[in-house]
Order: sequence, then C-alpha cells, then structure tokens
Amino acid sequence: MNLSTKKVFIFDLDGTILYTLEDLTDSVNFALKKMGFATRTVEDVCSFVGNGVGRLVQLSLPEGTDKKIYDECLSIFKKHYAEHCCDKTRAYDDIDMVFNTLKTKGKIIAIVSNKFHSAAVDVCEHYFRGKYDIVIGEGYDDGIHPIVRRKPSPDGINMILSNIGAAKDEAVLIGDGETDFATANNAEIDFIGAAWGYRGADFLKKNGVKNIAEKVTDLIS
Repeated sequence: MNLSTKKVFIFDLDGTILYTLEDLTDSVNFALKKMGFATRTVEDVCSFVGNGVGRLVQLSLPEGTDKKIYDECLSIFKKHYAEHCCDKTRAYDDIDMVFNTLKTKGKIIAIVSNKFHSAAVDVCEHYFRGKYDIVIGEGYDDGIHPIVRRKPSPDGINMILSNIGAAKDEAVLIGDGETDFATANNAEIDFIGAAWGYRGADFLKKNGVKNIAEKVTDLIS
C-alpha cells in the first residue's frame, strides 16, 4: 500500500494511539465492587475491549446477569470512567511525532472510537489537543446525520469522509483489532493493522489482515 497517496489517516483510539487498559480496568472494577461482584484483571479487560463499553461491562459481569443489574453497573462504570479516564492512560511511543509528521505533509488526522462520544473527545483533547482534525465516538449526533453506531458499523468512517469531502480511496484506517478490520471492510477503505496494540501481529494475521505496521513509525517511513 502506498501511503503517500492517502489524504486521510483515520486512527482507532484504544490500543492504537492510546494505552487505556488500566483506567478501563479500574472503572470496571469500581463498578463490579459496588455491585458486589468479583473484580477483573487487566488481561481480562484486554480480551473484552473493542466493541464499546456496553459490551465491556457485559463481559465483565457473570454470565446471565439480570439486565437491571447490568444497566446499573454500566451507569456506575460510565460515571467513574468519565472522571478517571486520564489517570493512567498514556499515548503510545512516537504517536505525537507521527501525528506531527503527517500534519506537516498536509494529511488529515481523524479518530474513530467505540468509546461513547463524550469520553472519546475528553481523552483526545487531553492527549492530542491541536494534533487531530476530527474525532467521532459511539452515539455522536450532529443534529443532521443519524446517530453514529459503534464499529464495525461504517457510520463513523462515512461521517468523517463526508465532513472533510474525501473519497474512500483517499483514506486508510489504522487499528489494532478485528473490529477495526471489519469496520474498514464495511466502509470500503484500506486498513493497516497496528501490531503494537492490544491484539498483536499474530492475531491480526490469523484474522486476515495483510497490511501490518510493526511499529508506529512505519506509518511515515
């Protein structure tokens, strides 16, 4: 894939540009403790992420948990995470440098996430203020377009391309998991697997990803 021809670089958030597992785990365990359930490890949470916080909380709870209990647990999680989403989270090494390099080349940097939209905005503003052009999270609604469904729906990608006036062949999605790969396929844009993320290169290859970046700087080399 010739990245020099790409105008729009769209990044997944968790596991691609930000390491967020510890804050997610802390908020999951805060909610679980409040509800009287056993806590989860970072490894557990790593295996659960990628399909939105609702799915994360669902998988963290015992199988067959009542919906009323699930709803309450999710509400506790969201409130805690909104207040603590930047406690231990950090940008992956060289992300800032890659963003700066792409911007100097006139590229557009977008971020699409399965975090609920307000949380996605909060962490992006905290870590990448002024370094990206647009962020779209689950549930985003600008009053004109339909509410964005979470990945692997192509809604977020389509909204980004519509807003900036770019064609599909001008865009590439960079993500660390199978949900991101499916999103790119559904949106009919190119995809690069982030081997440094939560799933790793072997997992990506087993799921059919052919274009894999071993390290962040491969995106500009």
